[in-house]
Amino acid sequence: MRPHTLHSAVVLLWTAVPVVVATRAFAGPDGGVFFQQDSAIFSGNQVDGIRAGEDFDCPPVLNLYVRDLTSVIDLDRDDFSGLSVAGVGLPYIAANGENHTLYLNGGNGGWAENLFIDFDAGAWLLPGDEYGFLRTGQFEWSPGITARSKGGDGGRGGGAYLFGPAGHGGFGRPGGDVTIRVNVRNSSGPHLMTRKDYSYGIWALSEGGKGGNGGDAWGIYVIGGDGGPGGDGGLVAVDASAWIQTAGLESYGILAQSLGGANGVPGAAGGIVAGGGDAGSTGAGRDVNVTSSKYIETRGKDSDGILAQSIGGFARGAGGAGGLIYVWGGSGASSGDGGLITVNNTGPIRTKESGSSAIIGQSIGGGGGRACLLYTSDAADEFRTV
Repeated sequence: MRPHTLHSAVVLLWTAVPVVVATRAFAGPDGGVFFQQDSAIFSGNQVDGIRAGEDFDCPPVLNLYVRDLTSVIDLDRDDFSGLSVAGVGLPYIAANGENHTLYLNGGNGGWAENLFIDFDAGAWLLPGDEYGFLRTGQFEWSPGITARSKGGDGGRGGGAYLFGPAGHGGFGRPGGDVTIRVNVRNSSGPHLMTRKDYSYGIWALSEGGKGGNGGDAWGIYVIGGDGGPGGDGGLVAVDASAWIQTAGLESYGILAQSLGGANGVPGAAGGIVAGGGDAGSTGAGRDVNVTSSKYIETRGKDSDGILAQSIGGFARGAGGAGGLIYVWGGSGASSGDGGLITVNNTGPIRTKESGSSAIIGQSIGGGGGRACLLYTSDAADEFRTV
C-alpha cells in the first residue's frame, strides 16, 4: 500500500541519535565480523548481505557498522535462493502484550530499542580496479539498506460477566529511534540499486505499537474495558552520501517514517446497568530528518526520490452500551500529532515515471495534528520529473 502523499517538502540536517538492536549476518568465506558488547562490525567479503535480528540476538547487537568491503553485495545472482531480504538490514520488533479472557487487563507491549546503521564503504575498490555496489533484485520488498524499530502491541483485556468492569487493553509501546548513515566515497555508481517493486534504496522506520482492545462486558452491572493507548513513533534520521537507483513500482530512493500507533478498541457492554469503555490516547509521529548529497534516480511509477513522513496514529471510537435500566457510552480520544519534517538535499534527483515526485515531506495528524513543512535546496534547479 502506498504511503500517504501530500506536499512537497523540506529542509535541514539530521541529528545523531542513540542506538540499539538485535543482529544477524550472512558472511562470505572471506567475510569478517567482530562483536564487542552491543556492536557488530562487518567487513571483507559480504556477497550475500548483512542482516540483523535472527542469528546474533542473544545478547542483542545494538549498533551495526559496515567497513572495508572487498566484494559486491549481490542479492540478484542466479544461485541466490532466499526470501525477500535487504542488502543490509537491522530490525527490532518488540513482543506484543498477552491477551486475557476474563477480567484481567491485557499485557503491555514490549519496549522497542534504538537502531543504528553506519554503512561506510570507503572507496569500495575491488581487486582489478573495479568499484563495488550493493544490489537487490530477485524479490519484491527487498530494500538496499533498512532499519525498523517497532514497539510491541498491547494485549486484549479480558471480558466481564454478571458484575464488574472488563479488563482494559494493554499499552502499545513506542518505537525506538532509528538512525541510518550511508557514505560511499567513490565517484562511480550507482552504489545502491534495487530492481523489484516496493524495494526502497534506504528505508528507516520507527513505529509505535497499537493499544490493546478492551474487554466486552455482559451482565447485571457491567462496564466495558478501556482501549489501551498507542505508542509514539521514534525519532528518525537518514544521512546519505551514496548514488541510489531504484527500478520497481513504489520504490522510493529514500523512505524515512515515524508512525504513531492507533489506540485499542474500547469494550462494549450490555446488561441491566451497563457502560461502554473509554478510548485510550493514540501515538504521535516524531521528528524525521533526511540529508542527501548524491544522485538519486527512480525508474518506476509512484516512486519518489525522497519521501519523509511523520504520521500520528488514528483514534478509534468509544465503546457502546445497551441496557434495561441505565446505560452510558464511553469517551472517545483525540488522534496523534505528526512531527517536524526536515530534509536537506544538495544532489540531483531524477524520477522517470508518473506519480513520482523529487521530494515529498508530510506531517500528518490523525485528524488534526500540527504540521510544519520547510523546503530548501542548494540544487533546486536539478529537482525534476521527466
